[in-house]
Amino acid sequence: MQSKLNPELFKWLNARQSALKIVKTTVTPSGQTLDWIPIESQVPTGKIATPPPPGSIPTRIIDARTLVLPAALELDDPKVERGPAGTVPVVRPDLSRLTRTIAMKDYLVKRGGLRVNTRRSKLGPLEPSTTSYFHVTDSQNTTLYGADFFLNVWDPVIDEPVSDGEDHSILQVWLQNYDKPQLQSLEGGWTVDRSLNNDAIAHVFTYYTTNGYTKDGDNLGGYNRLHNGWVQYSSSVFPGIRINGISTWGGQQLEISMKFQLYQEPNSSTFNWWVAVQGIWMGYYPATLFNGGLGNKAEWVGIGGEVATDLSNPATTKDQMGSGWQAPAGWTHAAYIRNIRNQSDLNGTMVNNNGTGGTDAPAGVANPYTIQTFMNSGSSWASYLYGGGQTPLADERAKFNQITFDIGTGGDDLRGDSSATVSVSLPGGAQTFTLKAQSDPGWGNNSDHVKTFTIAGAAQPLSAFGPMTVTLTSHNSIFETDDNWNIQYVIVTVSGSSGSAVVFSQAGNPLSRLTGSQPSVTLQPGTSGQA
Repeated sequence: MQSKLNPELFKWLNARQSALKIVKTTVTPSGQTLDWIPIESQVPTGKIATPPPPGSIPTRIIDARTLVLPAALELDDPKVERGPAGTVPVVRPDLSRLTRTIAMKDYLVKRGGLRVNTRRSKLGPLEPSTTSYFHVTDSQNTTLYGADFFLNVWDPVIDEPVSDGEDHSILQVWLQNYDKPQLQSLEGGWTVDRSLNNDAIAHVFTYYTTNGYTKDGDNLGGYNRLHNGWVQYSSSVFPGIRINGISTWGGQQLEISMKFQLYQEPNSSTFNWWVAVQGIWMGYYPATLFNGGLGNKAEWVGIGGEVATDLSNPATTKDQMGSGWQAPAGWTHAAYIRNIRNQSDLNGTMVNNNGTGGTDAPAGVANPYTIQTFMNSGSSWASYLYGGGQTPLADERAKFNQITFDIGTGGDDLRGDSSATVSVSLPGGAQTFTLKAQSDPGWGNNSDHVKTFTIAGAAQPLSAFGPMTVTLTSHNSIFETDDNWNIQYVIVTVSGSSGSAVVFSQAGNPLSRLTGSQPSVTLQPGTSGQA
């Protein structure tokens, strides 16, 4: 039982639930459990703070080049069950999918912010716990009291190769202060994180630390509303909410807006860090959490992407950031963050961000993620950036004569006496390659196999590679039934004298299950993300 695997976490969860004054519990269409609590029950005085005026929310600009639409959030549908009036939703943590014992101090930690600004003063030695993080960041040292921006939404592949860890892929903002002996940080954006959200879909998130990421807990730090600190205000938008829909590669873009504002309670000396998503004030972090420091101001802002891998050798990760394509892929292909602004005073004045792009990776590891920044561009996007990876943009003139298939087997193996082929549509007719011969050893559960083949005939441009069909053939011996094979992920790369390019990259749980009755799956070029 999970309670025996993680008794410390279950003790914490039971105490957390007992402390909430739950009026009603609902389940969203995606399976998230929401506990609805009286809004005033979150603060000792029973008085919830006043949000900033509506005029401080950024105006959404529709790009003239193609339609950019706001992404829908899961509670946008009025048919979704809610709590009674006067209550607000809090996501209930789900421990049921944990497969290993995790100490409370290591549960859903986020320590990448220790290394995202390596040029800061008071920079100490980086902890071993931060050596699995990659960043691409627009970085600016300046005094600020908030920030806002728009970012498009994707479904990057994570947990490749498969591990027992807590990989995540994020687009986000960091607001940090270094006045205290330990840095303080306030963060938010969207994240794909199975351990946090129990799926591989983008969710809104917030995170804060008062103590340099050394400890999460009540009024100390942590994600969303896992611990006390965050005060929920909205009844429809909350940290942890699922984002419905993703941007289309080469087509329509779906995005969310986000705003952070340090705002003084009217007729009071009290300040709060308010956070809005899609123009709705979700809630706030009381500035008193930071005991000065970030409660007074931020002195550095970073905006970009973060990938964390739990692999012992981070150089082997194939996790994606953003759309899965590097920054040069650009409009409708790479992740973007646009209309990036800083709040320059406590009156709410907004100015364009004017940061510098940079990357960070574990020591000795080449960073497969890139960033391009366009500050004060003069366009309707003002200051913006593209970022992500791992896939580089191929030269349109490049031609390729080799094709590589990286295939992850999931929870049902490819038997030793079975064979697998792939047929690739190319000019002049399909070419078929043997991924696994009948005489080859079986592909075991949760294994990874890489096969490279030379294309017959002339080298071809990227656009020439058509649909690819993978076929399982069972060679049953006596007493055997047809083989079943779970394909967890497939990455198809073409290469030649001009370099390489990714044709297909997608994962699922499983991505496809091949059986005797359904022995084939067709992969469409240009596909990326989670199935």
